[in-house]
Amino acid sequence: MKIPTEASLTDIVSASAKVMLNRSIGIPLAKQAASLKITRFDVPTVLEVEVSGNVPRIPLEDGALPEMIQVVRNGEPVGTLMFWLGDGLLESVEFSWFFETRPDRWPEPNELEAVGS
Repeated sequence: MKIPTEASLTDIVSASAKVMLNRSIGIPLAKQAASLKITRFDVPTVLEVEVSGNVPRIPLEDGALPEMIQVVRNGEPVGTLMFWLGDGLLESVEFSWFFETRPDRWPEPNELEAVGS
């Protein structure tokens, strides 16, 4: 699986934030997306990031956001994106899939939906 560029990951996180049902999470996440940098990837499906600048923090405890984003291709769900926080800032993005074979690429922004939408 090819690792997305920082610009592509910014687009993915921004698009995810726009479809999130909980706006108190989505709005600050969108602002954080604009200043993220990929810092590490031990596996191509988990990207550790750093958010810089004076951005709003997400008012939740450290750990996974309570809202996941579904990845849909050709009308079928193929996986989810999970977002991990530390001190109110995005720390990593994880792409998990529903099938035995790992997808060959990260999702495009138009392939993202809120879970339960």
